[in-house]
Amino acid sequence: MFIFKNLTYRNCKLSYTKCLRLYTQGPGEKWLNLRNKKFPKDYALQHFDSFYPNVYAEKWLSSRIAMHWPNKYVAVVNPFVKDPDEIGASFLINGATELSHFYSKYKKHYERQKLRKKMLEDKKAAKLDQIAKERGVDVSEIETDIEVSDISDAELDGNLSAISDPENILEMFQTDIESLKDKEGFMENLSSNIDLNDFIPSTEMRYEENVTDKDTYYRFYDTSREVNVERVEAPELEFPETPKIFSFPRQSLESFPSPDETDYQGMMEYFLIDAAAVLPVLALDIQVNDRVADLCAAPGGKTLLMLSTLRPSFLFACDPSNEFFPLLEQKVKEFFPKSDALASTYHLEHCAAEDIDLESVFDKVLVDVPSTNDRLAIQDNHDNLFKSSNLSDRIELPNKQKSILLRGLQLLKPGGSLVYTTNTLSPIQNDGVIHMSLHEMSETSDMVFNIMELKEALRPLRGLYRFHTFNYGIQVLPSIINNCGPIYICKIKRVK
Repeated sequence: MFIFKNLTYRNCKLSYTKCLRLYTQGPGEKWLNLRNKKFPKDYALQHFDSFYPNVYAEKWLSSRIAMHWPNKYVAVVNPFVKDPDEIGASFLINGATELSHFYSKYKKHYERQKLRKKMLEDKKAAKLDQIAKERGVDVSEIETDIEVSDISDAELDGNLSAISDPENILEMFQTDIESLKDKEGFMENLSSNIDLNDFIPSTEMRYEENVTDKDTYYRFYDTSREVNVERVEAPELEFPETPKIFSFPRQSLESFPSPDETDYQGMMEYFLIDAAAVLPVLALDIQVNDRVADLCAAPGGKTLLMLSTLRPSFLFACDPSNEFFPLLEQKVKEFFPKSDALASTYHLEHCAAEDIDLESVFDKVLVDVPSTNDRLAIQDNHDNLFKSSNLSDRIELPNKQKSILLRGLQLLKPGGSLVYTTNTLSPIQNDGVIHMSLHEMSETSDMVFNIMELKEALRPLRGLYRFHTFNYGIQVLPSIINNCGPIYICKIKRVK
């Protein structure tokens, strides 16, 4: 690799010969063209800037800046190593917290807040009754329920409250935020009351010299197609005894070191995974002796997490990627001991989810579909769906995601649950895919599904994550003070 004019052969992604020719010719029109050349990550950011402010309003500013920085990881301790408690203790000494303990602590905190709000509601209702009786007014049909709002950051006590520290971090990025606000058209028409028609950017999407008809992508989410599903509040998260998951507080800039091999069978002591990526597995709520399917399993972080619970009687993990499936095999090999008994509890298959010739056989299904992967899309040009050569794949992505989700729903037993998850902020690839899939299932089968609402179940984790609720699922938003995700999560239960 050689460097010239603050540009590297590795970064510019042009051939060595072309870079050398531009370098030897010196500054000029060709050099300026090279410096001004837009790459796939530039088109990705341009697309997001025209799309996401209409969806997330002012929240997009923080997420936009956060996704340009390294994401935050949690450490998942290997339960098979010689002394997993010693590894966990070293994390605690360095200021990390165990995720299950954090959840339990703030669940109690939330319950106290809810009780206080209920007492306030009762006092208001009693006062209303008293006034009504005095005035002879019938109040039997007056709505007195008060919605319990999100716990404010100020109510999160201890060193995780993060009142002053996040403000200091925000101040560090104030120049970036102000420059975004000054960008022409960036802050126009922001609203918290979003209509699906507002999701469509007003600007034309251009990729290199190609222009695409955006209707194929943006009109995928057809709200005119009715979906009648019951919404049921999901139970609180249940943390299995293993594995232990550790996270640094949200305002902390600390990070876990890369894991080393242990002396015991050469296994890894722990693995690192995006802090938000553990939530779909926790939401799936795997129970003892469940038969589990992990569709689109590679590169394997969620597969390791599910196997480490030691709960599934059998886990089937598949992925069609020639590039990433070997990584899945390698991770399982490095993380678990060589044991015939353990090997009999899982099977890794190099195939697409749509090729699985089974029906109604799994208690739990995880559907982690390919997506635009927003964070990587604005950081890296390699294998980027915003390349002009990948344009048709990106436009057809929601249909691909829908076909995988439909297969996952068909694999569910009655009473079983499925979690659909992506790495994108796009409501089309998220709620849109859920909506269109449930509509098609209602048209083509007699299966009945419920949407499991996760807002209350995830509420105790608000001190570590930033959530945004949609119609079907919940979005983990990257933010400056806790830079993980984006991850979208929707839980569906098959009733019959």
